[in-house]
Amino acid sequence: MTESIQVLIAQNLGVDESRVTEGARLREDLGMDEISSVELAMALDELTGTETTEEDMEELTTVQDIIQYHRCIVSDNKTSVGFCCIICNIPNPDSKF
Repeated sequence: MTESIQVLIAQNLGVDESRVTEGARLREDLGMDEISSVELAMALDELTGTETTEEDMEELTTVQDIIQYHRCIVSDNKTSVGFCCIICNIPNPDSKF
């Protein structure tokens, strides 16, 4: 799944695949903006069979974040970030803790 996601990110953001490393920052290093964020979320959803919200995309800052997020959702058969926040260490804005 990792390689498929990296290829998808490169295609959607119009960058060379060699730039899409796990540590690459989506906005600063790869040039993702609001529009490409929505387009990438839709493409990722189609690839993984998940649902990525705009709010979730705002929290995902690196390629590794996206990989972990989707790996977690797919492996746990989840369709939102709630539970995956704990496993992937992504801040959950709905959490009261």
